[in-house]
Amino acid sequence: MELKEELEELKEEEEEELKELMEEFDEELEIELKEELEELKKEKEEELEEFKEEELEELEEELKELE
Repeated sequence: MELKEELEELKEEEEEELKELMEEFDEELEIELKEELEELKKEKEEELEEFKEEELEELEEELKELE
């Protein structure tokens, strides 16, 4: 009987440790994903700004040609 109780207790401890590890992993993953998302957002903003500048230059040139 006692062995069974010990096994059950060990099982519960292992399950708790696993749960804690999973929570920690989830938190770390969330942080990494947020960082990656922020980096991608910055890259896209830079690309958009570059595109806007190029388009503006092209439009200015076309306007000069029309004058």
